[in-house]
Amino acid sequence: MKKRVLTMLTALCMLAAPVCTPLPDVMGTALTVHAEDATSGKCGVNLTWTLDSVGTLTISGMGKMYDSSPFSKYCEKIKKVLINPGVTSIGKEAFSSCTNLTSVTIPDSVTSIGNGAFSNCTSLTSVTIPDSATSIGEYVFRRCQKLTSVTIPDSVTSIENGSFYGCTSLTSISIPDSVTSIGEYAFSHCENLPSVPIPDSVTSIGIDAFESCTSLTFVTIPDSVTSIGDETFHGCTSLRAVTIPDSMTNIGNNVFSLCTSLTSVTIPESVTSIGSCAFGNCTSLTAVTIPDSVKSIGEDAFMDCTCLTSITIPASVTSIGNWTFFNCENLTIYGKSGSYADFYAKTNKISFQSTGSSTPTEPTPTEPTPPIEPYATGDVTGDAVINAKDANAVLIAAAKIGTGSASGLTYEATKAADVNADGSINAKDANSILRYAAAVGTGKAAKITDYI
Repeated sequence: MKKRVLTMLTALCMLAAPVCTPLPDVMGTALTVHAEDATSGKCGVNLTWTLDSVGTLTISGMGKMYDSSPFSKYCEKIKKVLINPGVTSIGKEAFSSCTNLTSVTIPDSVTSIGNGAFSNCTSLTSVTIPDSATSIGEYVFRRCQKLTSVTIPDSVTSIENGSFYGCTSLTSISIPDSVTSIGEYAFSHCENLPSVPIPDSVTSIGIDAFESCTSLTFVTIPDSVTSIGDETFHGCTSLRAVTIPDSMTNIGNNVFSLCTSLTSVTIPESVTSIGSCAFGNCTSLTAVTIPDSVKSIGEDAFMDCTCLTSITIPASVTSIGNWTFFNCENLTIYGKSGSYADFYAKTNKISFQSTGSSTPTEPTPTEPTPPIEPYATGDVTGDAVINAKDANAVLIAAAKIGTGSASGLTYEATKAADVNADGSINAKDANSILRYAAAVGTGKAAKITDYI
């Protein structure tokens, strides 16, 4: 009897016992999915972000953004960024490689933009940097290939390394007078940038700053610039004319190499040395005059300048590097008999003409260039002189007009700036001014109308 009772109790216990079959981790799965689909979070100690269904990323709160972007894995979904007032900085690489991002709103509260913040945003077309920003990081807009225009506020003092590197659609840029330096690779490979007005406030231009800007046609370097890095204008294949300021003492290595459209260059008396390959492969350059201040010319300096037919080298030059005039097959060196230039020419079997004979300089004018009145055609600054400063003023005005702003010129200056009288102020007017100034600088009697 006891055995039967025990058997029945055992059966009842088995029926009452919980089923031990493992259940699916429903709660765990739900939490995992929620984490992957998260569309909000923190991006600073006191900052939050939300991403809505149409791709608008909104950042709100007070203070600085983190340098590490918490929404980087959602980059492909981000089409618009709205940063609300109160945010004081944009973090390092915050929106890097957001390839579908087309517009950004940056409030006046932002004072700094981190390195690479918008790099590789290949759909971004325009950006307005607020007046509050004092610092723009390195490579901040690198390879923003659809970016066409940028306005830099007066609060910014430097354009950092690679800031606009590879912005192949950039057609206009306005650099304010507050900027004192242009960093390395700052505008490198901006292939559609036709001109860059450099303000008088700039004192240094970094290595490769304008390298391979293949649409850049001419450049006026202001007197404030004391140093230009190596290869600054290397590969600017449309660059036709350059005026180097009196403040420069050295022309660096490869600075104008592969500028295949360069036809003229003015080297001031302040320059003491010309670097290696400085004008290498400038295949349209026909004549160069080296001033008396120069003591050395680096190797390959004029290599492959296949159209160079004359160069005047003063007695002050005591060093000329190897292969300096390699493949300049029709070249004649002009200089003083017994000078180092004479010795170099004979040693390297290059034609030499003593400066006592005929030289390829402009003939002495039969009449002097007549004086001009302030604000005459070409005299944009109103100082009764037409020179590179007037060309620079034209470029700055044209850049402002290109961004939809007022030119900043007075009525008289506007009339003077429109050299060709076509009703617009542009690079053609600046080019006419530079050509005229170069002609007058050689002693030639000239009228600006001859250079339209």
